[in-house]
Amino acid sequence: MAKDLKKIYQASTEEEALKGFKKFKEKWGTKYPRVVKFWKQELYKLLTFLKYPESIQRVIYTTNLIERTIKEIRKRVKVIGALPSVDAVGRCC
Repeated sequence: MAKDLKKIYQASTEEEALKGFKKFKEKWGTKYPRVVKFWKQELYKLLTFLKYPESIQRVIYTTNLIERTIKEIRKRVKVIGALPSVDAVGRCC
């Protein structure tokens, strides 16, 4: 899942990111509907940095909500060790 999310937030253009999200939604939408729903609702915020020139996107990206979200998920999963069910993923995030 993380590999597919990277295609969204590491895209160089908003159009490329939206294509990545469409593929992500098709692949993971049935298995993790809450995750896909969250991304869909917040996509405009998460991709705001793509509206700026590429020369400053990386500076913005490092303080971006995406990075903070992924860092938080990793932090929580590390403590838990593993998520036993889909419901556990929803409660974690």
